[in-house]
Amino acid sequence: MLGKAGGSSFLNTPGGSQVKVVPIASLNPYQSKWTICARVTQKSQIRTWSNSRGEGKLFSIELVDESGEIRATAFTDQVDKFFPIIELNKVYYFSKGNLKTANKQYTTVKNDYEITFTNETSVIPCEDAQHLPSVKFDFVSINNLEDKNKDSVVDVIGICKSFEDDRKIVVKASNREVSKRDIHLVDMSGKMVTVTLWGVEAEKFDGSRQPVVAIKGARVSEFGGRSLSVLTSSTVIMNPDIPEAFKLRGWFDSEGQLQECASISNTQGGPAAGGSTNWKTLYEAKSENLGQGDKADYFSCVATVVYLRKENCMYQACPSQDCNKKVIDEQNGLYRCEKCDREFPNFKYRMILSQEASPNTNSRN
Repeated sequence: MLGKAGGSSFLNTPGGSQVKVVPIASLNPYQSKWTICARVTQKSQIRTWSNSRGEGKLFSIELVDESGEIRATAFTDQVDKFFPIIELNKVYYFSKGNLKTANKQYTTVKNDYEITFTNETSVIPCEDAQHLPSVKFDFVSINNLEDKNKDSVVDVIGICKSFEDDRKIVVKASNREVSKRDIHLVDMSGKMVTVTLWGVEAEKFDGSRQPVVAIKGARVSEFGGRSLSVLTSSTVIMNPDIPEAFKLRGWFDSEGQLQECASISNTQGGPAAGGSTNWKTLYEAKSENLGQGDKADYFSCVATVVYLRKENCMYQACPSQDCNKKVIDEQNGLYRCEKCDREFPNFKYRMILSQEASPNTNSRN
């Protein structure tokens, strides 16, 4: 640091030039030229998309300095340029990006604006800024998750008391195969919550030593009570170097590991489910009119599949990656999708299975 003027600092870049650095809190869409010095506290995986308007890819990062935090996103060409060089928890100079109003639906970043990288964006490593803060958390206790609205985005910390094996599933919306793993976190409130990890996070997770897990930006779900799902924008840190983690570790090692924690997530399977799983017979489900309300009802049962309907179990669907709509045979070698408003020379087959299941009684459902 060479000096200060008007609250802004002057720092030397690796190239030897001086750069006027402004705080994140001062950024707004009316600025065209700016430079910030910030630490990367979150880095998502690369996401791809494909629809009727084309295809592309993106990744996002979260940046923090002493004045605040902000989210930045890179698209397509900028992904190839910046994803390999930007590392989590490292400090960089960021210059020249588009500033726009932030979409806060799936992020907890406390800033009214966000950055989009452009062809003019510059990212230069900074070695002399260790004073900058790291990830900022606003933890919610597990017992308070029941008071959070569905799709809320929260920060949570807990001990991984148990975890499931990762498994491959096909996501209905995109028809893609991804890895999924459920882990079960407990904290000093005496409650347990199931957290779902996806993709690389699910594959690389190791809970064998019951680590402290801190998650920034998990989404609250109502599936089976209250549970959490890690987003592509979430940050998952194992055994973070923060006071909350030390306090949790001390509690768990001394008494928490022997404590029976009640789960707020009604999931079947695994040691975390315990006695809180919502088991019902099919007769009870029918008698209680489950599934007849505005919201879905979830329960677990043991039943035998006694009938599968074979007729009309396949249909010709749109070949687009994110569309499963039935296509219309134009009788000219083309198939039309009304949803995409396009014609295709091919289609993909999709399956719809109707079944009847029976418990160990004479009733069927």
